[in-house]
Amino acid sequence: MHGLIFQKLQDFVIDISSGETWLKMKKEAGLEDVIFSPTRKYPDEYIEKFVALAQDHFGLERDDVLEAFGKHMGPKLIQLFNFTIVPGWTALEIIENTEEYIHKTLKTADPNVDTPKLVVTRISGNELKLEYNSPRKMIALGIGIVKAIGEAFGEQLTITREDTDEGTTLVIKKQLGHAWTARPQSTM
Repeated sequence: MHGLIFQKLQDFVIDISSGETWLKMKKEAGLEDVIFSPTRKYPDEYIEKFVALAQDHFGLERDDVLEAFGKHMGPKLIQLFNFTIVPGWTALEIIENTEEYIHKTLKTADPNVDTPKLVVTRISGNELKLEYNSPRKMIALGIGIVKAIGEAFGEQLTITREDTDEGTTLVIKKQLGHAWTARPQSTM
């Protein structure tokens, strides 16, 4: 897992709880001496340890932790990858182009980065089908990010999830009546 994710996880835990909670979780995970660099890759087991600890600390299920983390991280990712967002794009267009623009940018900067495989198909002007495939099985993180993108662009999105043996499919639908497409304001 990319170090940037761990840095954003640290921000998430501190924002919803405290720096003390983050340090306690690092110690409980046996990672108290690890300083997460945004340019390094870390074992996937680290993120699983933190998710399990967050479940215990906050009394949430795994998918609830991941979704909340995704919603928290989403605005920061929009800001970080703002240069890849074409002016005038809607939330659905950002989601539709994540693989081509954002994941490709990450892989250009670091060929070893391991992003989930996203296949997005436009169903209609206000609906997408997103097929997610990753051995990490963290679609709930993606759902949180999708919700954050909708909120950042003032668009109400509904998400229907279907899990299969091959992966997860989301149908993401923009509710009509929300037409604001201006670039979101910085949240930082």
